[in-house]
Amino acid sequence: VLFVRLNGVITKDTISKFERNVTKKIKKYKISSVVFNMNDVKKIDLKGINALFFIYELTNKEKGDTFLCNINSDIFDILKLQASLQVLLY
Repeated sequence: VLFVRLNGVITKDTISKFERNVTKKIKKYKISSVVFNMNDVKKIDLKGINALFFIYELTNKEKGDTFLCNINSDIFDILKLQASLQVLLY
């Protein structure tokens, strides 16, 4: 299980750092389950949402799970609008 504490913004401007630090490690080590602590996330855009969904697809392929926890209400409302992330929220 990989535990990841996200903070700040997850947007098109920061997604390359996310992919370099998280996505590549999941692929390299074939990690099957990831828990994202989103308590300190202030903003997320479509690129950030797509990155989270891509992580879900990677872990699902390895017969694992992806969890989003400690989501503040503003971020939760944004994520709810994306049908692709419904599987992660409920």
